[in-house]
Amino acid sequence: HPVPELSTPAEFFLDLVNADFTDKKSVDALLDAWSEVERKKEAPPDVTFKAAAATPHGVYKTSIWNQVLTMMRRGALNGARDPFFFLGRCIIFLLANIFFAIIYIESRDRNQDQVINKFWILIWFVGVPANMGVVAVYAYNLENKAVSREIRNGMMAPVAYILSNTALQIPLMFAFAIFALGIPGYAIGNLWGENFGQAMLIYASVMWVYENFALLFGLQFENPLLGMMNYVSVWFSGFLFSGFLIPINDIVWPFRILAWILPFRYGVRASVYNEFIDTTWQECEVDEEGSVCGVEEVCYGDRNNPTKRQDGADVLDALGDVFDVISSDNTLVEDILVCLALGIAVKLLYSYSLYSGVGKTTNIVPKA
Repeated sequence: HPVPELSTPAEFFLDLVNADFTDKKSVDALLDAWSEVERKKEAPPDVTFKAAAATPHGVYKTSIWNQVLTMMRRGALNGARDPFFFLGRCIIFLLANIFFAIIYIESRDRNQDQVINKFWILIWFVGVPANMGVVAVYAYNLENKAVSREIRNGMMAPVAYILSNTALQIPLMFAFAIFALGIPGYAIGNLWGENFGQAMLIYASVMWVYENFALLFGLQFENPLLGMMNYVSVWFSGFLFSGFLIPINDIVWPFRILAWILPFRYGVRASVYNEFIDTTWQECEVDEEGSVCGVEEVCYGDRNNPTKRQDGADVLDALGDVFDVISSDNTLVEDILVCLALGIAVKLLYSYSLYSGVGKTTNIVPKA
């Protein structure tokens, strides 16, 4: 019974013994022949199933690093065969941020009336792609189910998948940053190009935290919809309690702790500082009555020096009068390190959940 070309062997074999799809006489003849062959075989040795604790040493026939490389090759191959998870999200981030860059097109000019718009476009550039990461929860849910089965069957160690996943995530986060900020932010939005490298690092570190949240929720919930809802809850909590909608000192306990343990606040603060600090802005004009920028206008800069162009530090301090999370203090290193620490913490929580979930592997050993 040769398998036809481009056919699935499993489905072909099932059709051979299914009288609904194959002639009944052929099915009976095949089953009779199988029974005859089975009778002529020697009785197989008795076997029993014995649970053995999964350990990273001594159980696997290949080293951890070989397993990591194999998993990385498989992850890259899956990404090439189904590009939506990687390239698809890059394109979605690009299109979404182009939309916001067009909406805030006037913020290209560093005028007094565009300070707030420049501030908000930076928030949208970070917030919208981070929210769209919810689709990764569904993909990670499917992947975690397959990986858990392989670990339970003793095919690989959990640490191999954790390391390979992390290695694949790092270049992906920088790809997200380039697609999300390259054309929308720098070509259309006229962001400050001299700080491009820092902007990429800030963006990648924030997105890495949310990617690990997607990985975690994809594992913790059997139903991916529950994981997706939890992801959106985490994203919204970070957005709400980041300090620019509600001052952090006005957030009641215990919700205030969310302002410290979620990455959105640090990503926005670092992005705004990185964009504003080295730029100069329109001067604060003095009207005939001596009022700065007119009676009803706000001047973002140094009011004591209204006839010169405002530097970025003065504008940041003026923004800090409205949004207390913003200031001219250089917290770039702190913000990036905090995001990396949060990403590592979520990854460790995922690792614990993976090890706890797979339990023990099952090996087949001869019966004593």
